[in-house]
Amino acid sequence: MKTYQALNEYAPPEQPPRLDEPQPESLPPSSVVGAAELIAAGFEPLELLTGSDWIAVDWPSQRKRALPESRPDRLPDGADEQVWFVKSPWPSLAPFDALGVIWANLPRDDDVSRAEAAREILRWSDERAVAAFVALDLRG
Repeated sequence: MKTYQALNEYAPPEQPPRLDEPQPESLPPSSVVGAAELIAAGFEPLELLTGSDWIAVDWPSQRKRALPESRPDRLPDGADEQVWFVKSPWPSLAPFDALGVIWANLPRDDDVSRAEAAREILRWSDERAVAAFVALDLRG
């Protein structure tokens, strides 16, 4: 009786994905279950504003919401993977501008002092945050 080898012994090895080939775009945060309601209420997806979601921890609680990650193209790192949505901590600034104020006033070298500084900045009054934004002179 003749025996046959398994097919995988004859199949060529799988090639790793090429990094120079275009990859499909990830689904946007608006596709997360429950996101439409938050966006309609004026919250913006934090990941569209910054890649640094650590800031969500210290963001004022009444100005942030989290939803469980539910996008099929994102494999959660853990069971508590969340997608954050925020409103500006200051009524006179948009969330993008608020983040500009925060980033411009953080120390550059120490992660511990950065977190402490972020907490302090997020406690600033609206007037102080607006003054800091105007001082940035982002008009180029």
